[in-house]
Amino acid sequence: MEFQIYIQKFIDYLKTEKKYSAHTVVSYSNDLKQIGTYFGSVYRIEQIEDINKQIIRSYIAHLSGEKYDPKSINRKISTLKSFFQYLNKKNLYGFNPTATINTLKVAKKLPQVVDKHKINKLFDTLIERNSQDYNEVLSECLLFFFYHTGCRLSEVIQLKETNVDFGNNTIKVLGKGNKERIIPMTQELKEILIKFNLIKQKKNILGDFFFIFQTGKKIYSKWVYNTIKENIGKISTQQKKSPHILRHSFATHILDEGADLNAIKELLGHANLNATQIYTHNSIEKLKSIHKESHPKGNKKK
Repeated sequence: MEFQIYIQKFIDYLKTEKKYSAHTVVSYSNDLKQIGTYFGSVYRIEQIEDINKQIIRSYIAHLSGEKYDPKSINRKISTLKSFFQYLNKKNLYGFNPTATINTLKVAKKLPQVVDKHKINKLFDTLIERNSQDYNEVLSECLLFFFYHTGCRLSEVIQLKETNVDFGNNTIKVLGKGNKERIIPMTQELKEILIKFNLIKQKKNILGDFFFIFQTGKKIYSKWVYNTIKENIGKISTQQKKSPHILRHSFATHILDEGADLNAIKELLGHANLNATQIYTHNSIEKLKSIHKESHPKGNKKK
């Protein structure tokens, strides 16, 4: 099938030329496989020129009918757009049926965060416990790292030993689009990272990646997610307890403390300021709450 051949060329392009992370490549691949299955089963499409705007719109309508979240649908639309842009760029196909396809409107949801005082209480408890157990220190290290750096899960998993510079108190992170950024290391984070390194050295645990199991193998997504969920569950009853919640908490809390929005954008590795501005809404909501609770007329019913 010509269509399937082009899909494979696109996936290879993402791996070799764009150098996207394995996680991102898998997401693109899964989206295109699902799209290809739909096109093949419903429209018997085999050739790339058989795909038109109406067929793509019918696929979007199908996803909506299956109650897919608008954000998920938009990601699949974005995948298709990237696919045809690639074909045009490489002169493999001269038509783009996605050119006039618009993404769906998505209601903005404020990012959930963990209360600052609760996080501080958890960290104080962990520091006082002063565990020397390898797995416990690894878990503690991850909690501190996510909250002190605002890194993404994939960035933490891929962090190399050589990217942590204790001399300059900096951490080099490889983010989306293979873009590097430097994140300052706080003193509290530095102490827990050094502790973790010393335990690794004492047990002669070696590996290229910074966060590794006792076997020397790097940590993986599901294990990290479960570890963070378990620890956040000790201090919060909120539904979401993922590593990304700590990223949101990092951004919101330093914004509350007066950090510049552009600086937060750089720390988070956002491509543009629009993605960062959502955190200002959390701060505004907090101000409204403080005003309501503190103002002499704030709580009085009209």
